[in-house]
Amino acid sequence: MAPRSPTTLPDLIRAFMEYAEDEGQPTFPALDSRLWHELFYALQMSLGDKAPLLGIGPFTGNGEYPKNKKLSEAMKEAAHACSSNFNTGRITVAVPLAENNVQRNWPGLIEAIYAAATELEGFFENS
Repeated sequence: MAPRSPTTLPDLIRAFMEYAEDEGQPTFPALDSRLWHELFYALQMSLGDKAPLLGIGPFTGNGEYPKNKKLSEAMKEAAHACSSNFNTGRITVAVPLAENNVQRNWPGLIEAIYAAATELEGFFENS
C-alpha cells in the first residue's frame, strides 16, 4: 500500500466520501465528530505498521474517545468541499476532487476505510 505520490489527508477523506457515495452512502457525520476520530483510530489500529502512511500520527486517549489533532485539522480543510444539512447534522460531498489519485496511489485503502465505517454504528445513516 505504499503511495507512489503524496496524497494529503484531506484528499484521502474526500476520496473516501466520494467512494462511499458511489456505494450508496451519500451522507456522513459532521466533520471532526467523534465518529470520524473513532473511524480513523480503528483504521490506524488495523493497519499496524502501515499506519504511518496515513500521516495522522498518534491519537490521544484523553476524554471519552480517541482524538487526533492532525485529523481535526484535515477535517477543517476538507469541510470546504462539503455541504451541511442542519436538520440532520449530516454532511454531503458538494465539490468532488479535481483529481482523485488515492485509489491509484493507495490501492485498497479506500475500501478498507469504507469497510471500517460500515462496522461503526451510526457512521452511515442506515447503520
